[in-house]
Amino acid sequence: MPGPGVRPRRSAQHSDPIALHCAVMNLPRWIDSARSQMPAIRALTSTRARTIVIFIAIALCLATFGPALAGAAGFNVPDLEAFVFRTCGPFCHQAPSRTFRIAGHALPLCSRCTGMWIGITLGIAIGVMGAWKRRWSLGISAATIAFVLSGLDHLREESGRPGWPWVRFGLGLLMFLGVTLAVSFDTLASLLAGARMVKRKVTRREG
Repeated sequence: MPGPGVRPRRSAQHSDPIALHCAVMNLPRWIDSARSQMPAIRALTSTRARTIVIFIAIALCLATFGPALAGAAGFNVPDLEAFVFRTCGPFCHQAPSRTFRIAGHALPLCSRCTGMWIGITLGIAIGVMGAWKRRWSLGISAATIAFVLSGLDHLREESGRPGWPWVRFGLGLLMFLGVTLAVSFDTLASLLAGARMVKRKVTRREG
């Protein structure tokens, strides 16, 4: 029993719903605050940071498809091709019937995932160049259209009709190009703002 004048502690069962209710009630205020701060946060996104992100995105894409393309070009890199193929295995079914082959060399991702990965690369490369207007509406609209068409294409294939690899590739590319085009710049700006905030806190503690 708590002593006189000591308030009993709330149990976790009582405090968790209260905290959740407070978080939900404060969500609109947090969203408005984030929106009001975004112009300043975007303005602090340096060209150097954007260049580094674009370089990393392109490098990862080349690392994914480069070995297969090198093999198709006549270079003997079977171990590197096998390594990339194994690395991509957890992220894609890699079914031979759904995978592009170039001069006998299979790409490490299926046609849809190949389009998705290239779309992510292009979306990041274009998206972080600048916070141009309508990128959100255009990107999400393109992604939504591609998502719906992908669902219809899947239903068409399930009905027993032959698959269209280039359609899967194009829709995968458009879907993830749209998503990354919409969110990449603000995501980078927010991450950099968070890093600056952590750095300031660490500096104040050390000082």
